[in-house]
Amino acid sequence: MTIEEQLQQEQDKLNAKKAFYAKNKSTLDAIARGAANIEADVELDTCCVWFRATGDKHKLAEAIRILRTNGLKKSSGDEPQKGKSSLYQVYSNDDIPDITLSFSSTSCRRVQVGTKTETVETPIYETVCDELVLDAQS
Repeated sequence: MTIEEQLQQEQDKLNAKKAFYAKNKSTLDAIARGAANIEADVELDTCCVWFRATGDKHKLAEAIRILRTNGLKKSSGDEPQKGKSSLYQVYSNDDIPDITLSFSSTSCRRVQVGTKTETVETPIYETVCDELVLDAQS
């Protein structure tokens, strides 16, 4: 593929994004404003719209609320599960085929899940410095 063909391909992708945005401007702008309010990110891609957020369960609920109040319904994806730290869901409506919600939890903590007994020998180290003694011939 020539450089000119590559540039044309990129221009075609950009034109498709612009047309999609123009058709869905009010909804996409509302979603982007809502995402900014919860410090999330919205990206218009060639295949879909990405809604990326991190936080705790309250921020996840807010991200889902932003999508639902803008007329989108979950069309596929996981349900939140205990023990999982990430979630992917796809939301859509008649005009917007795919907004992918990608959520990662930042509310993690160390939890004891059991005990085990082991005997392990561990080397012990000390810092030893060479003596600075010059012999008589120096």
